Amino acid sequence: MPAILRNKNVCLFLLGDLLVNLGNYALWLAMAVWVKTLTGSTAAAGMVMFSFVLGSLSLPVTGVLADRFPRRRLLAVSYLSFAVVASALLLVDSPDDIWMIYAVVFANGLCGALAAPALSALLPSLVSDDHLPLVNGAHQSLHGVLRLFAPALGVGVFAMVGGPTVAAGVTCLFLLATGAVLLVRPTTPAAATEPGPTDPAESGAERPEKNTWWQEVSGGVAFLLGHPLLRRIVVATAIAVLGIGFFEVLGMEVVTKGLGRDASALGLLGVAQGVGCMVGGVTVGMLLRKFREQNIIAVALVICALATLTLIVPLLPVVLLAVFLLGLMLPALTTPSTTVLQRQVPDSHLGRVFAAFEFAITMPQTLSMATGALLISRVDYRVLLGVVALVLCLAACYLAAPARKRAAGTPGRTEPVETGEEAAESDSRPRTALPEAR
Repeated sequence: MPAILRNKNVCLFLLGDLLVNLGNYALWLAMAVWVKTLTGSTAAAGMVMFSFVLGSLSLPVTGVLADRFPRRRLLAVSYLSFAVVASALLLVDSPDDIWMIYAVVFANGLCGALAAPALSALLPSLVSDDHLPLVNGAHQSLHGVLRLFAPALGVGVFAMVGGPTVAAGVTCLFLLATGAVLLVRPTTPAAATEPGPTDPAESGAERPEKNTWWQEVSGGVAFLLGHPLLRRIVVATAIAVLGIGFFEVLGMEVVTKGLGRDASALGLLGVAQGVGCMVGGVTVGMLLRKFREQNIIAVALVICALATLTLIVPLLPVVLLAVFLLGLMLPALTTPSTTVLQRQVPDSHLGRVFAAFEFAITMPQTLSMATGALLISRVDYRVLLGVVALVLCLAACYLAAPARKRAAGTPGRTEPVETGEEAAESDSRPRTALPEAR
């Protein structure tokens, strides 16, 4: 890991992402508190996160942009544009102005939808294939650090000096991130010995004339569904987040009803989860150099299921351990997925496939959060914890079970379904061509 961090491009990549997510985490909660302060309405404050999710729905379109334009410049433009938009919050001073808060948070979701696929697709042009797991793991560890203090920092700054100061700070962070991204100089390792451009992502890919706009937008989904390994991972992950989304409401119940403590104790659980995420991000990067991605995800899902059941025990040390394990396993669910996509998907489709993957996870998670909010007042939280554990186990079983089909003309004999694409299931070597239509 230290050798990787001596790579200037990697440091700039991580720095830019760190600055952006520091601004994001600080912004969301502070804006919700600001709306609550201006209007006195909890429902109006809840609309802040809805505005962000609404902006994130643009993922299928932004994935195409990440494949059709130079990714580094696209990131710089998106960060700079949001910095300009965020400065509009300096004008908010009455309940009549809350529409500007919603608009800025919507723009933040739009910026994130554009940056996420572009960032993930840019990374393979910065480091070698062997180092992708380590950088992705470090990326997750940094997110764990931000979850520990960034939301509280945003609310704290708002409480002391007001919303306009938060807006000014977020604007500065995005401007600094723009500079960091512009200093990155992508160089595909594989192209080091070849003449000509070394970064196809920097020059941009040409749109095939035979494809319609709909085919371009749906190209990421089509690739995921046509690839045996990626299809299994995305389906398993989508199943898992149907349960994981319940944690947004279950945490409060575990603290207040299970442990009999004040709601403020939820912050202690957040610290335990954040520390686990930090440790897990570093660990999973090393594990990915020895074990297959799908196996790591399957084991992580089982551990998450066991940790979820442990939350039923009404003892604070036990609950803290369970939450730490959940945080520890979070990078083991996300980093392997990111790494296998970067290794398996051709550069020309990376943006769209990442966008499709993010969209396939965001929608079930949003549905799960809404369902959990409806059920929590009607169903005992321990029953819901059991349901979450069951869903996680089902996802693990689906991913771990060998995919087989009956060979044509050979009754009673089974063959792996990945015949002709066996390498895709057995390892994560980069693919050089799109899979043939079946």
